[in-house]
Amino acid sequence: MLRNKCNADPAVRQALGAALLAGAVGVSCSDGGPDAGRDLQETITVDGRVREYELHIPAGYKPLAEAPLIVAIHPSTPFNSPPTIQAMRDVAQFDRVADSMGFIVAYPQATDDWAEGCGCTTADTSGVDDVAFVLAMLDSIVASWSVDEDRVFAVGLSSGGLFAERLGCDAANRFSGVAAVSTTMSEPLSRTCRPARPVSMLLMAGTQDRFFPFDGSADFDEFTTISAQAAIDVWQRVNTCPSRAVGRFEPDLVDDGWRVRVDEYNPCALGAMVALYSMIGADHTWPKGDIDPAVTIAGFFLDQEE
Repeated sequence: MLRNKCNADPAVRQALGAALLAGAVGVSCSDGGPDAGRDLQETITVDGRVREYELHIPAGYKPLAEAPLIVAIHPSTPFNSPPTIQAMRDVAQFDRVADSMGFIVAYPQATDDWAEGCGCTTADTSGVDDVAFVLAMLDSIVASWSVDEDRVFAVGLSSGGLFAERLGCDAANRFSGVAAVSTTMSEPLSRTCRPARPVSMLLMAGTQDRFFPFDGSADFDEFTTISAQAAIDVWQRVNTCPSRAVGRFEPDLVDDGWRVRVDEYNPCALGAMVALYSMIGADHTWPKGDIDPAVTIAGFFLDQEE
């Protein structure tokens, strides 16, 4: 089903179809509709706050074909300073992968940090509803672009990963999968996570992470994180996955002092998947070397059973 501005006028839709059949790639509507290979800066008002996000439309985008959508969530502490969309774009390199795999990328901007649901961040304590912001952002994107709403995913880095997990817990009706990098899971969220449907989960965690330790931590005053394994156990349980994982090591291609162990808990209910990527020896970082995280995460999402 087509979901973009061009759908409003049958004559425009017919013209677009003819252009696509003729081999055009970047087709736009006369009202300023979608073009392929664009980066857009957008704003939306949610709860009286003007919120910002950016969009990357892949080079191969076609208005008559529904594209998967990945919401990429920047870190807020202390991975990058200041916490910005550009920091996430620079480190994660999802735009490059989006162009080769054909998905749209949305980059929401936090007000300060993310309302992770722990009751401990600035956003939480000041009443910022980041879940409502992201859902409103999705509504706006779906209204303007051709999006496959059965393939909408969230990925976050560091504290952005904690918020991505909250989206999986609280907005499972909109997200089919979540990935969290260089984090585990907040202890408060682990107690309240009740997704409305199975949500695939990929967790990448460094065994030497000083900020969100692999084995969990109680070093953030009222805020605590559980271990990477405990976080995976939450997702294994809510997704009704096998209790025992199938494990393997990725090829050790780069002499960087660490290795990647993959433990997969499949199959889960309704085609969901759960995987833990243990970055053995890695600190608080966006992984590189033995794997390309953007390719790995996008492939994990797009390989899901439908």
